[in-house]
Amino acid sequence: MSPDSPQPTLKGALERILYLEARSGQSEREATFANEASARLHVALKAAQEREIGLRQHLAELEVDLNATRAERDHALEVNRALRLDQQQLLASLLDSSRLHADTPGEGVDLVRFIASLRAEVMNRPREAEAEIAQGPEGVAAEMAATGRLAVGANETTVLLRHQPG
Repeated sequence: MSPDSPQPTLKGALERILYLEARSGQSEREATFANEASARLHVALKAAQEREIGLRQHLAELEVDLNATRAERDHALEVNRALRLDQQQLLASLLDSSRLHADTPGEGVDLVRFIASLRAEVMNRPREAEAEIAQGPEGVAAEMAATGRLAVGANETTVLLRHQPG
């Protein structure tokens, strides 16, 4: 082999070609792995985006429910305020009536007993109160007279019958 022979040069070139082919195969495997990883990440990103959309929809529904609940609460507070105002006005008028009739014997209003009785009726007998309303003024007057709560004369019965609906 002579120094000018092409064999060492060919051998070096062949080694380089083999090295480059091996390196090319490794690069192809790395590219395939990177593409597969990219596809998995793309699927995960798509799923995360769908979960985000679902969560945003759920959040919007919760906000709507929250606003509706707040509106209901505000309405209930307004009704409560109005009822408390009516209650205060009624109690004030009862006190005034009690003060006006306190001088006349037998016509005074026993406010404590009246309020206790009213509260008991409202809290304990709401269905019975509806039944009393349905039975008409004669039945209510008879029941009240029987329990000693009220005596209704013939004149009052006539007035009650005139104002009876229906």
